[in-house]
Order: sequence, then C-alpha cells, then structure tokens
Amino acid sequence: MNDGSMQSANPAPPVQVLIIEDDLFFRRALTEYLSLEGYEVLSAGGVDELAPILSGTLPDLILCDIALPGQSGLEILKSIRANPTTKDVPVLMLTAAAERSVMREAMQDGADDYITKPVTAGEILAAIRARLLRLSGRNGSKLTVPEGSGAAGVTMSGSASSDGKQPHTNLSPRELDVLRGLVRGSSNSEIGEALGIAESTVKRHLLKVFLKLRVPSRTAAVVHCLGNTDLRALVNTPIQKVSAPAPAA
Repeated sequence: MNDGSMQSANPAPPVQVLIIEDDLFFRRALTEYLSLEGYEVLSAGGVDELAPILSGTLPDLILCDIALPGQSGLEILKSIRANPTTKDVPVLMLTAAAERSVMREAMQDGADDYITKPVTAGEILAAIRARLLRLSGRNGSKLTVPEGSGAAGVTMSGSASSDGKQPHTNLSPRELDVLRGLVRGSSNSEIGEALGIAESTVKRHLLKVFLKLRVPSRTAAVVHCLGNTDLRALVNTPIQKVSAPAPAA
C-alpha cells in the first residue's frame, strides 16, 4: 500500500479552544457543549491557571471573559498579544458589559471579536466557527473546523430566563423525559432505549437540561430536582415507553 495514501488518511487533530472564565458553571457547561461539538477544550479560571496551559501546545482559539478576578481579561489579552509565542492566536472576548468603551478597548487591545452576555451556546459556537474558518483560509492553515449540530437556543447566562420564568419551566417535553430517566438512575443508553432515540441525542438533551437548570453535572441535576417541589412533581411521572413503528406492509 502507498505510504502517502496512508498518511493522507490520518485524521486531522481536533481544534483546540481555551476558555478563560471564572464562572465555574458557565465554564463547565461551555466545555461540555464544545466537546460534544468536536472541539478539544482547555479551561482556566483566571491568570493563575494560564501559565502551565500556554507553556504546552498552543490553542487554536482563546475565549476570554473580561471580568476576571486578579487580572482582568483585558490585561490577559494584552499579555497574549505581547508574547511572541501567543500573539497570533485568535481571541474572542466575553463581556456582560454593554458599554461601548469596554468593547472598543478590547478591540484596540487586539481582540478579534467580542460576545456580549447573555448569549446562547449556538451563538458562541457560531462566533468560534466563523473566526476559525477565516483562519483556516489563511497561511496554509490545515484546521478542520467541526460542523455545528445546533443547540442554538440554549442561553448561557444567569439563572433567570429572559421571560422571567423559573428555569425548569422552559424545559421541553423531551428534556423533561430525559430528566425523568436521569432522576431514576437510568444510564444514557437506557434513557435512549426508553424514548426511542440515540444515546448521542440523549447527551444533547441532557446538556440543554444542565444549561437551563444551571447545574454542572448529572448529580447536581438530581439534587436540584429533589430540592424543587414544582420540578420534583414534573419528573415524578412515568417515562412514556416509545413503541417501535410497525413494519411497512
């Protein structure tokens, strides 16, 4: 067999994204979401955790919050741009501030773009993909940017939804079904079998549940259900077993 053809068949390494965000929930949820979308994710809660990360393999893109403890995101951005090793890495800034002066300062300091919270997971993914696709068309870059799968409506923001409802009231019927299975201790494959959906689809529904309830894990979701009377009542009903469709005549 031709060695060249074997080499060309080797898959490209995953695109690596570094998230710098002190909000632990937001960081974990976004890490999980981007991982499901095919990215390799590194994360740091602030400047103290950056040195060992940036001393290794450079990320393909950095997503950095502006409001960070210790050293602000703007200061970190300046350091990244001043370092010959990291100066060309694309940086997207996350900010809850709507002041034009803050956004203008970030762009002047070398940010490639900024994203204003509240923001949906899909909007963050779209911004990352747009910047990486632009990069992949320059300088002979061989980045293989993952395709988005579309959890676009899940808001990555505070505990209240934009319409003032409690987070659990925004769960879809399918998300409630998945949450029911989770509370009963079912695995993803068992939930998928009960609902007649693929395990990968169960994972995506679970991620949306975590984001809407603002919890970082399966255990935290169960604890949240047990501590919320209204939500406990919603999930304390049987999962509707989905029958396989009858074969075509």
